[in-house]
Amino acid sequence: MRRKDRKYWVKRQKQFLDNLEKNDIKLAKKMDRMYTGERKRLEKEIAAYHAKYGRDNVIEYKDLLESLASDEKRMLYEDYQRFFSQHPEYAH
Repeated sequence: MRRKDRKYWVKRQKQFLDNLEKNDIKLAKKMDRMYTGERKRLEKEIAAYHAKYGRDNVIEYKDLLESLASDEKRMLYEDYQRFFSQHPEYAH
């Protein structure tokens, strides 16, 4: 390879890597904005859930577990849909 050709390809490679780095930075900023937006949305959703189903910032799930027999707890863990169909009062 001639020296002139080599310089050309080294220059092209540097341009390519510089553009790649710029694109990575743009992508990272875009993803950061998206993740921040999604985090805020989830925080609102969680707060609404706590407001609707919680009591003193504690979800009633703890109370539910304390009131269940061990076989009902197992059913809740293994097949929650069946559990809620048998216990619709806890479906919320």
